[in-house]
Amino acid sequence: MTSFTTLLKRFGIISIVLLGALACNKKQEEPTQHEPTEEELVKLHLEASFSTFASKLDLESTADAKEYIVKNSVVSMGLDRSILYNLRQNGESMIWLKFRHVEGDNWQLDGDLYGGLEFHGTLHPLAMILAGTKNWEKYADIHVYDQGKDIATLGLEVYDLGYVAVFRFPDGTSYSITTVLLIEPLIDYLLEHVLSAQ
Repeated sequence: MTSFTTLLKRFGIISIVLLGALACNKKQEEPTQHEPTEEELVKLHLEASFSTFASKLDLESTADAKEYIVKNSVVSMGLDRSILYNLRQNGESMIWLKFRHVEGDNWQLDGDLYGGLEFHGTLHPLAMILAGTKNWEKYADIHVYDQGKDIATLGLEVYDLGYVAVFRFPDGTSYSITTVLLIEPLIDYLLEHVLSAQ
């Protein structure tokens, strides 16, 4: 009986070893990966461009951001009577915006963001200030350009804790900019010190 048990154990061990060897020789199926679509590539590049800007900023709190904006903002008048806004850090332009009056309450906005993004569009500052930020998108049509291509519109969503800027894509998806503490204090500064002067 002992020899039969020993034989059974040996047979079990040999079977396990053989099954293991067969399993190792079997080709592992790799998950199928697809090439990114043009839309996915555009979104990835936008995220990379914006990350270049965000990583350049050294802000730890909203309070730091408010002080940073007041300290580094320059507002001036262009030769064409446009209002120029420049947020500078260590001699480099981080955000450059140009507000040019077109007619009535219509203003043209052109801007650049460190990292390569551009902004072009129209806005109605007086209506924006009177309506408040909850209705901001009703009075602004600002397009985001990356590598010279119009890829999204700039939106603003208001939450209990503040504003969140959003890139809205033509396919209905959006990319929220929640990581940058600069957004809310910058919007407050522009509404109070730049757009209200118009």
